[in-house]
This record gives sequence, structure tokens and C-alpha cells, in this order.
Amino acid sequence: TEIYTLSLHDALPILLLASRSIRTGIALRDRHLHGPHLFDVEQHPSIRFVLDAATPGTDAAIVATGRLIIRNRSLPLEIAVNVTPAEQSGFALTARSEFDREPTGLSFPTLRRAIAMRGDLLAAPPR
Repeated sequence: TEIYTLSLHDALPILLLASRSIRTGIALRDRHLHGPHLFDVEQHPSIRFVLDAATPGTDAAIVATGRLIIRNRSLPLEIAVNVTPAEQSGFALTARSEFDREPTGLSFPTLRRAIAMRGDLLAAPPR
């Protein structure tokens, strides 16, 4: 299955992530994440990030600003992205951010209000 894609839509880069691909490594926690109180993967199979701007950052190589769309709700988001060289002329991206879950409709009694996220992507040129 496709986990993520990067495409151009109306000249804006969009990162599309399959909601079901989010995993913690703990089966019970993952079932809660995918269930109706949180990501509700049956009704909302994808999470999108629409990039508005990318600028040089102080702590990260790039600061990406845009909109995170979860459960059909949009909120502004700033993501710190570190870029490092990888094997075979490619590069690795490590992205970190934090957002307030309240505007997204993510609700679970024991869940912190602030959600921290990290993602890693390895990109290589086509062969």
C-alpha cells in the first residue's frame, strides 16, 4: 500500500499520508489511534500537509510552513526539517513538529493536548 506521496495540486506541494500507516509499535495503542476517537481511518483515510513556504531555519536546515489537514479540519503548522546526504546521491529528511489536537477533533481521555510528531523520509533519484 502507498504510505505517502508528494504531488503538485494547484501549484502547491502536498504531502499525503495514509492514516492507517501511523504506528507506535504497540498493537493496543495503534487500534486506539486508528479508531473513531482519534484518526478514524475508516472515515478519514488520509492526512495532508499543504506547503505554503519553505525557508532557511536556525535549528533546522528548512522550516516548512503550511496547513495540516486531519479529519477534514485544517490548522496552521510549522515543521522543522533537517536534510542530510544519503546513499546513492539521495537525501534523508527528518521532520519534527508539534500541534494542538483540539482543533483537529482528535479526542481521547488520556491523550495530551499537544501532539508531537516526527517523520523520516529517504529520497533517492530514479534509476
